[in-house]
Amino acid sequence: MENQQKMKSILKLLMNEIETESSVSNLKLTEEQLAQRIYQKLDELNLTNQRIYSLLVSSTKGHLTVDEAAEYLSISKSDLYKRTSQGTLKFKKPGKHIYFLKKDLDEYIVSSPQK
Repeated sequence: MENQQKMKSILKLLMNEIETESSVSNLKLTEEQLAQRIYQKLDELNLTNQRIYSLLVSSTKGHLTVDEAAEYLSISKSDLYKRTSQGTLKFKKPGKHIYFLKKDLDEYIVSSPQK
């Protein structure tokens, strides 16, 4: 019952957001378009939730994989590799895989010039 209430609340919020967007741009949406917009918004929420979960898991570990480090720094994996090869980002390579200490990534964030 509680989950149904949460879903109804989320759908109501999504509907309000879509209606607001539509009225601002003077759009009249068909039922199909409305359903598509709801699914689009749900996908966006899902991606946001996945990112939050990933960051929470990363923040509790002492070391991060390449994927986790790229996500943590909000950069692409290729940019992460570039920064390691340039020596601007510390990493550990105990075997064939590289890892990043969270404290090193935090230091990198603090020391990097802001854009």
